Amino acid sequence: MKKSFSILLISSLAFISSCSEELSSSPSIEKPSIESTESSQIYEESPSQSSLSSESFSQSEEHTDETSIDISYSEVEQNPYDQYWTYDGDYYNSLDFSLTGDELKLSLSKLINSDVENSSYSGLRSAYKYTDVDPENENNIILYYTGESRAFKYGDSSAFQGSINREHVWPQSRYASLGKKQHNTPYDDIYNVRPSDKNTNSSRGNGLFDYGLNEPALDEYKGDVARVLLYVATRYTTLSLVDNTTGGNNSMGKLSTLLEWNLKYPVTDAEIRRNNGGEKVQNNRNPFVDNPHFACAIWGSTNDATKKACQSSTPTDEITYNNEVCKDYVFSLKTNTIYALIDNKKENMF
Repeated sequence: MKKSFSILLISSLAFISSCSEELSSSPSIEKPSIESTESSQIYEESPSQSSLSSESFSQSEEHTDETSIDISYSEVEQNPYDQYWTYDGDYYNSLDFSLTGDELKLSLSKLINSDVENSSYSGLRSAYKYTDVDPENENNIILYYTGESRAFKYGDSSAFQGSINREHVWPQSRYASLGKKQHNTPYDDIYNVRPSDKNTNSSRGNGLFDYGLNEPALDEYKGDVARVLLYVATRYTTLSLVDNTTGGNNSMGKLSTLLEWNLKYPVTDAEIRRNNGGEKVQNNRNPFVDNPHFACAIWGSTNDATKKACQSSTPTDEITYNNEVCKDYVFSLKTNTIYALIDNKKENMF
């Protein structure tokens, strides 16, 4: 996985620089003890280590006064998505990360539609071996919404004749423009069609999602549901996400709730396994599992409710540039690496 440390480090250094005048006049604050071995390991694991200027550290070693340290970070490119990756492959190498809104959505749609071939609907009973198998029992399948592990006859024609059936998270009745039961639509897209308990599937029907409305009982499935619908709306461009609980023949929602669930309930190991397996089955990935921040970059400015849902999507959104707030934020960081930078000569960290 991509490490989230590098962006936190860069952002924190920026805060230190902007608050240096305030900090220099502030009373001494007791710093947490630094375990040099642990901090060194944190820094060495950062994927962006080579991008930090070596000159900046050699310059900082000449200073002994922590308030006068000049650490250069202006030449380091800050990617707004860095801290959100759950994937470290090359699938997104062609993506322009400066895009937002509809431009980003269209670019992602083009990527996830490139050289893609869905499994057939009947073929899902075999394809689920790659995506939904119980990692602790290969003869079982993990059911959607409930997380239950249940025996499943992979590849067998009778696999869906019992208490297990296929649930369309984006319901068939809500993608009318694509036609029902058409190949290479949400009908047989492995990211949208999930193995589920028959009764659970039936009780959900074709309803939209919101708090108290088809809200999954397990928290991890709230984030999962959101990322499935975000994917479907991105891959199939005639479909849309609306910020209401009514929807229509080509829409799902509730958008602001889905954006909130996407951020509030992080990507799980099960989603990552499923994304890797899904790529093997149909040769594409769900971008919102690989990087949940894409969602707010696309839909975050839709209305006041979506803006509110996305307001905590980056660490700096909840912090003003008031010096006092900035100082409190910097000294409340749990990582010792900031202090390691400040005291690098004393600790001989670098």
